[in-house]
Amino acid sequence: MAKTVEMSREEWLDERRKGIGGSDAAAALGVSKWKTPFMLYLEKTGEIKPTDPGEAAYWGTRLEEVVAEEFAVRTGKRVRRRNAIFSDPERPFMLANIDREVVGENSGLEVKTAGVWGKDEWADDRVPDDYLIQAQHYMSVMGWDRVYFAVLIGGQRFIWKEVPRDDELIGAIREREAEFWQRVEKFDPPDVDGSEGAADFLARLYPEGLPDRIDLPEDADFWMTEWEQARTAEATAKGRKEEAANKLKAMLQDHERGVWGLREAVWKSVKQERVDSKALKEKYPDVYKAVTKEASYRKFDVREVKA
Repeated sequence: MAKTVEMSREEWLDERRKGIGGSDAAAALGVSKWKTPFMLYLEKTGEIKPTDPGEAAYWGTRLEEVVAEEFAVRTGKRVRRRNAIFSDPERPFMLANIDREVVGENSGLEVKTAGVWGKDEWADDRVPDDYLIQAQHYMSVMGWDRVYFAVLIGGQRFIWKEVPRDDELIGAIREREAEFWQRVEKFDPPDVDGSEGAADFLARLYPEGLPDRIDLPEDADFWMTEWEQARTAEATAKGRKEEAANKLKAMLQDHERGVWGLREAVWKSVKQERVDSKALKEKYPDVYKAVTKEASYRKFDVREVKA
């Protein structure tokens, strides 16, 4: 157990990097809609820094105490902080940085905030998959019988739910997390994916290309076809997008904003100052040379083989 009361954010991130936390569990299993296993692997091996949680997560943290207090008011249950990162006694890489512990029960509380657009994920008896796995992960590490969720939706609607322990699901989670952590310890990455982090990692791993040609494995045919089809779809989508923009610009004419229903089209005038590199090179060649830095990168393409 690591105390978090006096930890800086960097120290807290270092502790989290030592294992799989509840918010990492769905990604480790490959079922998260926010993060892929490859991205999580890069974070845990220190190849990349964890992504900025953003504005929504910031306000979630700010409102955590308010939502937890409301849970206590509506349920009559007392909750308390533990201010620690717990680890599983059998598998120390399984970590739990819990929101609250329920006093007098063998259970915990997770506090969430959601936008109005996410209300359907919490409708009826539903709990988003990422959070359901997070709850079972915490029950596994802490030995709890249940986890409660207190959720503030759209800043004005409060709900709470109870998730009971599911030992069969916990068994699967523990097995899959162990497999993932073995990859981290052996520096054996999961399959690459389409994330920006994967692209950056590959660019750093293989910065220079050798001027030769190799025979690719059989599944290269599938991925070449995927790339070509995606390029075609991308070009088609770009054309549709540009046509729609031009139609709306023609309607706006000299006006910056045009409204239809609850949406508006905006075509604003933007002024920028840019350096004319051609003129700079011609008039001040020494200055141009002094401020110019050579950049090197590898350009990817799929094309017909030339004889």
